[in-house]
Amino acid sequence: MTYSFIEPLFSSVGIPLAIVALHVLTIGAATVGLCFGVLLPKVLPGACFGASFAILISLFLPYSSFVYAMVLCPALALVGGVISIK
Repeated sequence: MTYSFIEPLFSSVGIPLAIVALHVLTIGAATVGLCFGVLLPKVLPGACFGASFAILISLFLPYSSFVYAMVLCPALALVGGVISIK
C-alpha cells in the first residue's frame, strides 16, 4: 500500500535515485508491518513477509513494478498468512 500511494510522487521526479528511495521506504514500511506480528502472531508475520517478498520480486522485473506490486502483494500476503497459520 505504501508503494502504490507514494509511487506517483517519486516517479514524476525523473531521477533514478528517487526510485531507489521509494523502494527503501517501502521495505522500511514492510519491516514496521512485521513488528505488528506481536498483535496477531499467527497471521501477520507471514502476511508481511509475503508482501515484502512481492516488493523484492518487483524490484528485479523489467516492466513497471507498480503493476507487479499491486498484483503480487495481496497474493503473496495471503499465501504467507496461510503458511504462517499452518
